[in-house]
Amino acid sequence: MQFGNQRIETLFAPAKAPSCSENILSQIRGGGGTPLRQGVIQALQLLHTQSKAHPGEHQHLYLLTDGRCRDALHDIQPKVPITLIDTEVGKIRLNRCLQLAEQLGATYTALDQLNYWSE
Repeated sequence: MQFGNQRIETLFAPAKAPSCSENILSQIRGGGGTPLRQGVIQALQLLHTQSKAHPGEHQHLYLLTDGRCRDALHDIQPKVPITLIDTEVGKIRLNRCLQLAEQLGATYTALDQLNYWSE
């Protein structure tokens, strides 16, 4: 799912994780006005629906965000593990992603810490 410019779009149907994500990730576009809270809720609802259709399937939500939003996520109670990948770059950083990860009980990772991006 992609959320930005006050919109939420499902780009791909839920599926098994691909061995290479570069093609998928290159199609995702960011934009201002991110409805982060609603996007996370919809993504978790989609995963919940998938879990009913495919019980026993391992699920994980990877949330890529620069954290530039005012949404609070502390009352969302995910039933799947979440990894929040901090994509914030630039000279002026708000550093909100760690706080958002804590609110979701998510694992925090900065984009530049991923081996995939350093190759």
